[in-house]
Parts: sequence; C-alpha cells; structure tokens
Amino acid sequence: QMTNQQLDFDAMSHAVRIMNGKHNFEWISLVEKGEQRDPFRDLKLSIVKMEDHKQSLFDPCFANTTMYKITGTCDFFLYKMMRRIVGIIVAVGKGEVKWPTLESCLETQDNECCRMNGSDDVSSAADSIPSALLQTAPPHGLCLEHVEYEIPI
Repeated sequence: QMTNQQLDFDAMSHAVRIMNGKHNFEWISLVEKGEQRDPFRDLKLSIVKMEDHKQSLFDPCFANTTMYKITGTCDFFLYKMMRRIVGIIVAVGKGEVKWPTLESCLETQDNECCRMNGSDDVSSAADSIPSALLQTAPPHGLCLEHVEYEIPI
C-alpha cells in the first residue's frame, strides 16, 4: 500500500504510455558507474484499475478500495527498475510529478536530470524530478508471473 489518497488514473495511464518503448532506465536503477550492463531496456507496461474490491486477496484491510494492477514486460529488468517505475506512476497519480517532466527525463540520454543512484545532489532545474518524489514501491504485491527465453535452455 503506497497511498490512501485518490489517484488520477488518466495521468497514471499517460505515464504508462510514455514509459513504453526502448529507453535508458539508468536514472531509476542502481547501475554502478563503469558497469558494462546496457541501461537501454525495451519496456511494455500496462495499467488496469480494479475498483471496489469486496474481498481482498491480499489483506482484508484492502477490501472496498481501489487497486491498480501494473504489468511490465521487458527484455531485461535492471535492479529495482519495476519497483521504481511503480513509484513514479503513483507519484504521477498523486500529482507530485507531471508527465511532461517524466517524458523529459526519458528523453535525456545523459541521465543528469534525474539521477537516483543514492546521491543527495538533486538538480533544482524545472525539468528534474526530485528523488524524494520517486519512491521505490514496497516489495509486497510484486510478483513474477512468467519468464520467456528466446534461446533453448
């Protein structure tokens, strides 16, 4: 549970559409400088609003609440990538981050506007997303449903 407040589903859906495709996700992962891993990932996201659960499969305290199912498919996930993507989508839904700012960060290939690698140096530029608003979603509720390989194993 990341929030008890009402979320803007249209804004969240727009953020999901912006994040679809091949982007450099180094700014939301913990890729070490000099690491040889390619941070460009081909991501496919979707979001579904599941309103007013009469019974919650997760916890009775979530009954009669609005829940969101965010599904991500990727050629390779970077460390904490999906949890941070969910955190960004929730921040957009709360109105703390506007989708044009998110779009700007995705288009910035040098990754300097939105670094989240544990640095306290947060840019004050209008295009930056303060790291305090980019919360990492909690691990509970996150599950791996399916793995596909293009090569025989």
